[in-house]
Amino acid sequence: MRRYQIWNRTDNLYPPAKGSADFLGYYTPGDVLNQWPWMNNPQAKAIITAGTINCGCFQEFEATKDSTLGRICNHIENKDQITSDHILVIFPTLAALDINWEDQTASAAAMAWWAAVNDNLVLEIMEWLEDNPLQITPPESLEATASERIAAALEYQNLLSMSDA
Repeated sequence: MRRYQIWNRTDNLYPPAKGSADFLGYYTPGDVLNQWPWMNNPQAKAIITAGTINCGCFQEFEATKDSTLGRICNHIENKDQITSDHILVIFPTLAALDINWEDQTASAAAMAWWAAVNDNLVLEIMEWLEDNPLQITPPESLEATASERIAAALEYQNLLSMSDA
């Protein structure tokens, strides 16, 4: 079952928690347009959660779509447990993107394709990225050596022994 959907601008939105005392427990489409004026733009789309509580999130679609592409690039660049081949097998339409995944540069044609990509594909990729979080192993260079830990402890000891003058 899908976790996200595009709001159709006609359904009431039911958030997970009741707001102020005068809040009815849901937003009508008119309430949404008053609460979030950016939705008055006919081109604007909002991502909401699927199910009875359909306002668990309310986020602007285009910015989320761009962020999703960035997250895909991060997965591929970091080569965690999910390789670029794995992502491109799951989402073969991404193979059409002329993107250098390493430095996250793309041709104008690739970005035009991404701009027109099917909304449901973006939602599917969002859900997949949530199910497969990026696993970055810290480089060994970030671990302190024994001598670095001793030096840090001595420095801390010296700081503690200094007067407040």
